[in-house]
Amino acid sequence: MKVLVVGAGKSPNVGDQLIEKVLGWTLQNKLDIDTVSYFDLEQGKYNIDYKQPEVDVDDIKENVEQQKKYYLPRFIKTFLSIKWSDEELINSVKNNDLIIIGGGHLLIDNYSCFLLNIIRVARMAQKHNKKVVLWSVGVGSKHTYIWKVIARMFIKNIPVFTRDSKSLIRAKKLGLNTQNYILDPAFFVNDMVAPKVNKETLGLFIMDPYEMVRHSENLYKREDIAAWWLKLINILSDQYDKITIYNNGSLQDVKFIHKYLVPKIDDEKVLVHPRVLSADELIDSVNKNNLILAQRLHAVIPALALNKKVYALEWDEKLTNILADLNLQEFLLSYQMEPSQIANKLISSKPHINILDEQKLNYLQNLKSAIIENDK
Repeated sequence: MKVLVVGAGKSPNVGDQLIEKVLGWTLQNKLDIDTVSYFDLEQGKYNIDYKQPEVDVDDIKENVEQQKKYYLPRFIKTFLSIKWSDEELINSVKNNDLIIIGGGHLLIDNYSCFLLNIIRVARMAQKHNKKVVLWSVGVGSKHTYIWKVIARMFIKNIPVFTRDSKSLIRAKKLGLNTQNYILDPAFFVNDMVAPKVNKETLGLFIMDPYEMVRHSENLYKREDIAAWWLKLINILSDQYDKITIYNNGSLQDVKFIHKYLVPKIDDEKVLVHPRVLSADELIDSVNKNNLILAQRLHAVIPALALNKKVYALEWDEKLTNILADLNLQEFLLSYQMEPSQIANKLISSKPHINILDEQKLNYLQNLKSAIIENDK
């Protein structure tokens, strides 16, 4: 069987590439799928070992503060910009037996951008009599009437597996063909890469606060969050021989780190890792540390999978919901906490107990069932 994995794998945030790479590895090594190829919803076919182009930090344009954007003009612009039928998509669909769309936070209403591109792939699959499944997807909490109507018209019959229980409930309310909720694919990274046993090293995976403003109800300012991180780093530098600041590849995260933090850090113990350009570099960044504090979901998930001591900074409900499903809420911290409180948590942290065996077995059973059902 040949499988086409479709998602946002060419996003500068290489967490999306990580999702698809681990999913592809799992398909081939756990379920003996013959070949897996990859297709980005917006940018087309790509190699799963793709590296992002390097960008000079000075050339990164900082996102402005939140502005009011009107839905319909953005929707129309997106609709008109989509290549509804192109040779690359046609060949990718025709040359595969099953189309797996996911994982990632794809069922959100980003002016219907993801949805319209999912429909583009699904319609092409239907035209060529290929089966489609939405796999380990996140579902947003708010959708416009336009999104709901279009979704029910074009994707209501596609089997939907979500990556958390809240997303499953939301998908049901949207009238979609819900099946089950399962793990995020990235939880299998420790099957693909052996965990490294490290000395007590600390990695801080830092995100641009504006991302919180764009994707959640938080209204933090960059200057305030920068001051919070600088205070925390100052406290921790007395406890650790080395602290490394990492990123998930997002250009805005890198810009924030270099504009708001780097100029005010004068401590040879504190290192700033270059921008990660691939999923492999992200995995390595996580794996080389023993203790991790992270905000982006796909720094937290591989850290858990690789059995690191890890704490997560709350910002978006998708992170909160996934940790809640695993009963790991106690490892969720907040910017509302004083840096001294965070430091105490990190210093006294203990390794997590591996609790994923049952969930991983359930994941594989559901994935196998989806493949068998679509192979009929």
